[in-house]
Amino acid sequence: MSNSSCVIDPTTFQERSKVAKLELSLRQEEQKEAASRAKNWYEIVGHTLENLNNATDQFRNGSINIRRDILLSIGYNPILVDRNVIITPNKWMIPIKNELVDIKLRLDKVRTEPQQIGNDAEMDIMSKWYPGQDLNLRP
Repeated sequence: MSNSSCVIDPTTFQERSKVAKLELSLRQEEQKEAASRAKNWYEIVGHTLENLNNATDQFRNGSINIRRDILLSIGYNPILVDRNVIITPNKWMIPIKNELVDIKLRLDKVRTEPQQIGNDAEMDIMSKWYPGQDLNLRP
């Protein structure tokens, strides 16, 4: 193969350069959109968990806006039937609901050290909700 077959003329270079720049621009825009979606998802999850932290007390003692936020964090389409709120849970809440009795039983185990209770409870819940392998693999 000769060297001359590897060289392209300026017109071809310009055309290919335009195509490559357009492709790069599109990929950069997709990357920005993905980063924005991830940020929004992170904020939504953070807001939801904040709403659900001590939700029982906040629901009993909070304003109507706090109660609404708590309900919408759990699910959608809340309705009141015979003084009971019925709500369609978000899909990600269903596994938590199904495991709730088991989780409460594990959290209620009697231990002597308060810190040990907290650590054991957290590890137990984490193993239930995230049984997968850690992404930070160490040797």
